Amino acid sequence: MDIMEQFHKILAFDDILAKAGEKMKTLESNSHEQRVRGGDLIKAEGQAYIENDSSQLIRSLIARGAYHQARQILKNDNDIERKFEIARIQCYEGDFAKALTNLDIILDAEDVHLLTKMTAHQMRSLCYYELNELDKAISEVERVQALESIYPKSEAALFSYCIYIRSLELKGANVLAKLEVKKLFSKIISNAYSVSFYFQLIMYLRTKVFLAQNNNKKFAALCIAGYWLAEKLHSPIHQGLFILDLSRLQNNQLGFLARNELRYYAQKFKYIEKQIQKDRKYLVIEDEINDDFLLENKPYAILFLDESVLFHFQDKNFKPIKLSELHLKILRFIGHNKVSAENLYKNVWGANEYHSLENNAAIRTALKRLRKVSNLDVNYKQDFISIPKVVII
Repeated sequence: MDIMEQFHKILAFDDILAKAGEKMKTLESNSHEQRVRGGDLIKAEGQAYIENDSSQLIRSLIARGAYHQARQILKNDNDIERKFEIARIQCYEGDFAKALTNLDIILDAEDVHLLTKMTAHQMRSLCYYELNELDKAISEVERVQALESIYPKSEAALFSYCIYIRSLELKGANVLAKLEVKKLFSKIISNAYSVSFYFQLIMYLRTKVFLAQNNNKKFAALCIAGYWLAEKLHSPIHQGLFILDLSRLQNNQLGFLARNELRYYAQKFKYIEKQIQKDRKYLVIEDEINDDFLLENKPYAILFLDESVLFHFQDKNFKPIKLSELHLKILRFIGHNKVSAENLYKNVWGANEYHSLENNAAIRTALKRLRKVSNLDVNYKQDFISIPKVVII
């Protein structure tokens, strides 16, 4: 049994993903909450208007970044639940000190639902993290984790876990942060049928981007995957955050495009504008993605290479794929590039020389098997190989 087979067996990926794939299809129901969390924010807002439901309308507006409209509805309303939504807007706009004041009022109030308190602690962990009070942020995460046994499927637990991982990284516990982010992915996959699945996956990718940037590692593919997931969700604030990360790439065509795109998101979202105004360092990283093709042409899938899991945008489904060591080497070498058969053979097979007539059969056989096990569109034309419109991370 190879390493990846053991990994899949330990986590019971095959069973989990099969069930998750079926349950993800149920997200097409008319439930407002499912529309908000399941990737259809525009329809969720329309449904709230039809039903004259101001609470659901506010949540829809906040989810897609229409904060001014949400504020107009919330104006002059002192209800605790409405204060909670105001605090949520303040977090999205980067007013973390003000958000903490409202969250303190909510947590001190009587008769507040325990799940609301759990989410308030999660938001406080975010506020303290953004204010660089890491010990307080971790303390708030611990309070959320204490309530997780009561609400194990709460998105507050998972979102606060992302803050915990970031805080560990900033406190210098880099190895522990890497281990925890692997656990985070397993948690998300095991809950792939959740109505908040897209948000969870976006938070995972943003956490991975943060760790990569902090360690001067490649991160463009993570941002592109997150950008298109946010587009699927109709969430421009999250699209803008991934563009913000891409804009940090220097001497890179993708970074140049992102900096141009960033102007739109900075005008639309105060938090992004504030981040630009901060002292932001550009990262001189030789990222394998140096063009704007994948940012301007929607991919059909995301391949999580280390976990051997493929996500298809069209059917919202995760599929475990059993890749051999040879397939992994091929995928890592090709990545998002167009490579020659000669370079592929020398680097993957470890040969010193390449002779088309003698070695071409081995390449074609390996690529044929790769197509069969992964269902990826692997192109091999005129002695060049590529895997177009797939984000490999």
